[in-house]
Amino acid sequence: MNYPAIVASKYTSYSGNAGLVFEANCKTLTGRAWQVDWPTFTGDDWYLLRVMAKTEGVAPLLYRALERSNPDTLNGLTFQALRGEYYATAAYNTLLFEELARILTALEAAEIPVLLLKGAALAQTIYSDPALRPMSDLDVLVPFKEIDPAVRTVKTLGYRSDVASLWPCLERVLGHHDHLRNPHGVNLELHWSLTQAFNRDHTLTDWFWQHTKPLPALSRDNPLQPSQARTVLPAECSGAQALSPTAHLLFLSAHLFLQHGAARGILLWLYDLHLMLITYPKEIDWEALLEQSRRLGWGPPLVTALAQLRETFRTDFPPQILDTFQPLRDAPSQEWVKEKSQPNQSRAWTLWQKWRTLPWPGRAVYGLGNIFPSPAFMRKRYDPRPAWLWPFYYFYRWGDMLAEVARYFFG
Repeated sequence: MNYPAIVASKYTSYSGNAGLVFEANCKTLTGRAWQVDWPTFTGDDWYLLRVMAKTEGVAPLLYRALERSNPDTLNGLTFQALRGEYYATAAYNTLLFEELARILTALEAAEIPVLLLKGAALAQTIYSDPALRPMSDLDVLVPFKEIDPAVRTVKTLGYRSDVASLWPCLERVLGHHDHLRNPHGVNLELHWSLTQAFNRDHTLTDWFWQHTKPLPALSRDNPLQPSQARTVLPAECSGAQALSPTAHLLFLSAHLFLQHGAARGILLWLYDLHLMLITYPKEIDWEALLEQSRRLGWGPPLVTALAQLRETFRTDFPPQILDTFQPLRDAPSQEWVKEKSQPNQSRAWTLWQKWRTLPWPGRAVYGLGNIFPSPAFMRKRYDPRPAWLWPFYYFYRWGDMLAEVARYFFG
């Protein structure tokens, strides 16, 4: 797998040199902007840099890195665009963290345990400035048995289900989180599993619940910015918990290369892993990581993540680690990582791969759910005019599905 080539393949419709621009992104993110031959950039390259930085979620990071170098040598329009992304991220993250404080306070009052995941935790710990880490939503994890009380609790704050399910009763079997939205447009993903790979056994999350740390402790443990690293939640949320560096490293690897796949991931998610490793080098328990990777069958995404980090960002970690982890060749997981690195994935391919990950009872339920989704799903998905026409849209859906299958198998 060549992660730079996979990312560059997303930008083939642009006139700029995607490989050159991607390399410039990676060097700048890791303090090597001086190695980039900026004068050779054409107007198309500068435009692509702006597009790629925003799409890959690293625009605020590029702005901060280039601001500290010599912005006078850069394209002025590009620098202004990156600066705009930084301030837009700062404003939106402020809104998100205000909402997160409300959510944590409500869940704590309801005595529901909660863990912060991804950006909600990372922006406050491994990033010196929360505005450097864009977030599109808030991700929190609650125990499986607490998911329904948790949903009821956040609904008292104005959150409502934002995605119509095929059938509501199937979500706990086929999904791994509930997606909710409040009137201000803030998205909340309320997880009961970390990825869809957990769906068949919710007890597999137990290890992650046993490997947590308070956010303030993670900030204090950050050796890179001991004076700057801080949480942005108010004092009443000082007990907020996140995964330990070891557990987060395993989860982030699976989230990128197993859940979404390299072709649909973004560079920011790989950079999260890079920062996790260089921020907490002494906190990573490699033995525990090896054991849990073997138990979950997550060796391939972890090995892939480590290999791509070394290739893309020159991330420093013990040299023998890759050799130690290489034997973790869980066949289904390895195949899944490989297939999800393929570009230009169609909707039919996505549905097919989802179906393949399920046991046979789940496959039957998932298949029937897609063929005969709920009336609520049909109304929201197709928005028929007039509304009473919704039953006839089943025929439209079936025809569309057949067309997708034909394109998938016959090109």
